[in-house]
Amino acid sequence: MSIRIASIAFALSMPLSAMAQQNVASRELELQGQPEEIMIMGERVQKLRTQMMEAEIQTYDLFNKFNDDKRYQVNCSIRSPTGTHFNKVVCDTGFEREAMQEHARDYADNLAFGTTPSSIPAEARIAAQQEGFRSKMRQIAKQHPEFLRAVIQYTRKQKEFEEATTTWKQQN
Repeated sequence: MSIRIASIAFALSMPLSAMAQQNVASRELELQGQPEEIMIMGERVQKLRTQMMEAEIQTYDLFNKFNDDKRYQVNCSIRSPTGTHFNKVVCDTGFEREAMQEHARDYADNLAFGTTPSSIPAEARIAAQQEGFRSKMRQIAKQHPEFLRAVIQYTRKQKEFEEATTTWKQQN
């Protein structure tokens, strides 16, 4: 009896699998031209993204070349955030790193000794120095046209990438 049920189930499933294969084949024929188009667009977006990231790193490298204040030295690294394979440029200044280190020390002391945090919150320390950093960037841009050109180039690459990404999303 169970062989009979199994053979009926098998017989009933055959047309479904055959139909599924036909649907997949017809769907592939319908989309035959589209994957190439999507792939080309995706490659263009990825290329622009890479160019934008390179321009950002080059801009900060030039800034560091002309900057004489250690607090404002910018370190950039390329990282893949958790859960993604897309790299991202992460840049931070000396004063940001210092504020985060101070915060970490206070937190560790609080855990180890039960003390109350004694420093100003990291966010407040960072915010207090942002205007000085922007001022330093403006000063360097006025004194060194090559830095200003790098900023403009980075801004253009960023805009190109954003426009291409928007276009790609609208088409998909």
